[in-house]
Amino acid sequence: MMVLTNLSYRFDGEGNTTWVTLGLSLSQDSNYMSATIALSGKDLPNGQSFDDLNKKDFLKIANAKLVKMVNDETSEAPKPVGNETSEVPKPAGNE
Repeated sequence: MMVLTNLSYRFDGEGNTTWVTLGLSLSQDSNYMSATIALSGKDLPNGQSFDDLNKKDFLKIANAKLVKMVNDETSEAPKPVGNETSEVPKPAGNE
């Protein structure tokens, strides 16, 4: 289970909350992961503001955003590194 390690708010000049940033960590066996997720108004459920939500709500939204980020990143086909290409080289003499 993800553990909330930090929660910070950012305000505009009028005192409105514009961002919430969460520090998250997960430890499982010998594996460890940490993440910082920034939530903006576009991450919130329709019709809700930061002031309508609490720490548990932010954690739920941040977890969903993190899962989506990881899934989006891993669902793409691997990209070649350096001079590698996805084409199979033709054998010599078969031009």
